Amino acid sequence: MTSSGAPLGVCPICGATLGPRRKDTRPPFCSARCRLIDYGKWLDGSYQPPWLLDPEEHEALQALQDAEE
Repeated sequence: MTSSGAPLGVCPICGATLGPRRKDTRPPFCSARCRLIDYGKWLDGSYQPPWLLDPEEHEALQALQDAEE
């Protein structure tokens, strides 16, 4: 949290509100576990820029992202 008490952000993996930084974490993740999950997504190819997808894959990805919101 900032000095005003506002949260620092939200973890992109689990959605936890980020508090004061601990020495075992690195923003924007709340824990080493979430950081490793994100790293695994990069390694297995789960993250891919939309411009590298064919149009059908891009539409399917967009539908999944809309469903998560």
